[in-house]
Amino acid sequence: MIATAADWPDDDPFRAWLERIANGAAPVLDEAVVRRIQKALNRLAPEHKIVLVLKDLEALKYDAIASVLQIPVGTVRSRICEARLRLRELLQGDDGDQR
Repeated sequence: MIATAADWPDDDPFRAWLERIANGAAPVLDEAVVRRIQKALNRLAPEHKIVLVLKDLEALKYDAIASVLQIPVGTVRSRICEARLRLRELLQGDDGDQR
């Protein structure tokens, strides 16, 4: 079973950060944090990075992402979930496997 954002604790800082981005609030981050996030994003598999950028940074809806990438909406949802989990691992310093 794939975990979703709803499975994360309400006080999870990564969840809160993504929710602020999704709600249009620009988080204030220092350069070191920005570099760390960029580094982690760059380590994601390309199919995970693109859906995460389109959803969380470009604020596209699932069906729009599916249309742009020409993949099913269900695939978009699963890739976003996987990408968020992987990004969270990378930001916590647990890089696991090197996809």
